[in-house]
Amino acid sequence: MTNNNLDNDYCAIKDKLFFVHIGLTFFYFFIMAYSFSFSLSEMVKFMTGNAVIGISIYFLFFYLLYSIFTFGLKYYQDFVLKKNFDLKIPLFSEWLQSLAKKEIAWFFAFLFIVQVIYGLMEYECSFWWIFAGLFWLSFCPGMLKLYFAYIYPLFCQYRRIQNTELDQKLISLAQKMNIKVSGVYLNKFQGLDRKTKVIFIGIKNKGKFILSKELENYSVSEVEVLAARELAHYSYAHYWKLLALNAGVVFLLSFLVSSIFNHSIKSFDFVLDFDIASLPVLSGIFLTAILTALPFLNTYARGIELKADKLCLKFTKLPDAFVSVLIRSEHDYCSNYFPAKFIEVMLYNYPSISERIYLAEKYAQDLLFKTYHNSAENVEKK
Repeated sequence: MTNNNLDNDYCAIKDKLFFVHIGLTFFYFFIMAYSFSFSLSEMVKFMTGNAVIGISIYFLFFYLLYSIFTFGLKYYQDFVLKKNFDLKIPLFSEWLQSLAKKEIAWFFAFLFIVQVIYGLMEYECSFWWIFAGLFWLSFCPGMLKLYFAYIYPLFCQYRRIQNTELDQKLISLAQKMNIKVSGVYLNKFQGLDRKTKVIFIGIKNKGKFILSKELENYSVSEVEVLAARELAHYSYAHYWKLLALNAGVVFLLSFLVSSIFNHSIKSFDFVLDFDIASLPVLSGIFLTAILTALPFLNTYARGIELKADKLCLKFTKLPDAFVSVLIRSEHDYCSNYFPAKFIEVMLYNYPSISERIYLAEKYAQDLLFKTYHNSAENVEKK
């Protein structure tokens, strides 16, 4: 079996495990809502009369039980599955330490939002869903893209790139696309996420490129392709449009979550909205809302990525380098070449690699035909 087939098999299993994880999460919320949540809430009330401390103790047990409940799946997905496919994995102790750090970080992030939401509920604030929406929005793809483009560069350390050929190539590319660039810089550390290897900061019509150190192993043409895609996103203002779309969807769904929650708590015999025992119900409704929004948001995101691909090919005329970058990226963060349609709609905010390779091959054929046609016309004129 080829490496590509192995990668596709691994990705297919991993995609399916995502839905298993979602199913386990809903099952956990259901169990807590119908059995343990009320008892846990009563125990916490017996321990302390302070609302802030009480919510913190309740959420500590709630999150700890959830982490234990899903530990087996995380262990299989992040450790056993990778080992079965001969992928690089850390020592079990290192993996366990990394998982613990992530869980602690997520615990405090969610504790903050739970404290604020239930605090607002207690003071009969009917607009608690606005704050929940803001928190949700801060983790949306559009906001993360803007973070890498405008906020992250303020804190990273970078220096002017020494490769003069690459520097001139990228500046010339930007000029073709009517975008002013002051220079090309190399990030001193591996600070970008795995997918983000080039960021373009555009402020007042004059921007700069910041490249990841990983790109030192890439060819000039490959870096040019990656830079062209970022310029395409900047030219079309994709990240701002994605953020605006995310904001609209997030606040609409947050309002609907608030309305549904106010009616559903009566089914679970909760007397007060701000009773922390209702957290599993609220969490389940929020998770349902997120899953409902995913197909719409992912479809839009895949559309803007294809649009950026087309503009990239138009200005670089480097279909071979474009495909090479895709193959490299597939090995970097494991993407399925041929995902099932349902999986693609629910999980993929990028077009599949097979679709993007087909786009590049079609462009190469059109470019070859155009070159041949122009050559034939020149021969006829002579």
